Amino acid sequence: MIHGADVVDYRRRRNLSRKALAEQTGLTEGKIWRIENKDVISDDERDRLRLAGVGVVVVDGEPPRAVPPPAPAPVAVAATYVSDSLVVEQPVPDVDWTAALAAAEVKYDRLVSNSELRTFKRCRRKWWLAWHRGLVAKNESPVGVRQIGDRLHRALKMHYSPTPSGGLMDALEREIAIDRAKLPETVTEDVMLQFVKEADLERIMLEGYLAWLAETGADSELQVIGAETYLEAEIMEGVALIGKIDVRIRRTTDGVHLFLDHKSVGDLKTPTLTLALDEQMLHYHLLEQLTNEDGQRCDGALYNMLKRVKRTQRATPPFYSRVEVRHNKHELENYATRVRGEINDMRVAADQLEFGFPHQQIVYPNPTRDCTWDCPFLAVCPMFDDGSRAEDLLAQYFDVRDPLSYYLEEVLGE
Repeated sequence: MIHGADVVDYRRRRNLSRKALAEQTGLTEGKIWRIENKDVISDDERDRLRLAGVGVVVVDGEPPRAVPPPAPAPVAVAATYVSDSLVVEQPVPDVDWTAALAAAEVKYDRLVSNSELRTFKRCRRKWWLAWHRGLVAKNESPVGVRQIGDRLHRALKMHYSPTPSGGLMDALEREIAIDRAKLPETVTEDVMLQFVKEADLERIMLEGYLAWLAETGADSELQVIGAETYLEAEIMEGVALIGKIDVRIRRTTDGVHLFLDHKSVGDLKTPTLTLALDEQMLHYHLLEQLTNEDGQRCDGALYNMLKRVKRTQRATPPFYSRVEVRHNKHELENYATRVRGEINDMRVAADQLEFGFPHQQIVYPNPTRDCTWDCPFLAVCPMFDDGSRAEDLLAQYFDVRDPLSYYLEEVLGE
């Protein structure tokens, strides 16, 4: 049986990059990363790796044989974790991972997004299921607020491009058609009607947005540098922060660099109340600073809000707003310090889970009313505590997928 550790060992012994192994096996670099870091592998991927020689040892005069499981690495006490009734000296492998990763041409051994950090702090159980285990619902609803925002983002991506092709409304129609074609044949009439209503809402929102841009000239001084840009930057040894910026822009009047972040919102006031504390904006701004190679600083974000409303006579304007969000060097430095602490906390939790601590003790839930709309694990969550067959439900209704695929699919050609 091939595991992620076998793939890492195979590349290190042969001094292969992930790209080189991907070419040998016909897999993508993203899939190799997922196998190595998440130990998630399909039968087809295992067969391809076995054909390439992973997990097989060849000795002159002897037939090929499977590699035996590696012996446990030497360990050293790294920290002491204290619970209500237990004190455990936590061991960690005594391995020079920095040298090993350099030899294997691997840049980082851990990539951390703002979404993962937010999830860990919002609810450790959700982080355990979605990020540590990589579980995703097999059948996600084709309608709802998330789907509206996703289609709007995809259409705006085509509009805010250094080389735009076609109009914004044409882009939206393409995205609506793509999603409609994906609807299963068994979709109910109610869901189909809801999909049609949401598509009409999206058309009204973007038609009004174009009119608002023409009236206010909000985009007249903005030059698009890049759309849906993936960024990564080292935040601590072996660990990189990552993010995908909606639009990177340059303001022509003063030459300042900014990034535009699109949001479909229920109202225009509530999001602005905590914008100065919004860690997503801080995260992106820090990434822009850490990846700055041309000496041109980024001054912050333009928070671009589109209200989810049909703009009827009874609706109260305004329906669109754009707010500039700036952070000084102290805010960015303190956010970086905070992130390092959060990453260490996630590492501790992951290590404790691997060493057999009960998940109820390490990745406990944090239930709130928001669970009803922001968590796909709402139904299974209480089953972990009442003795029900939670794992059976997960196996039936959830698949395993690399949670970083959203960030890496364009970079690695997924």
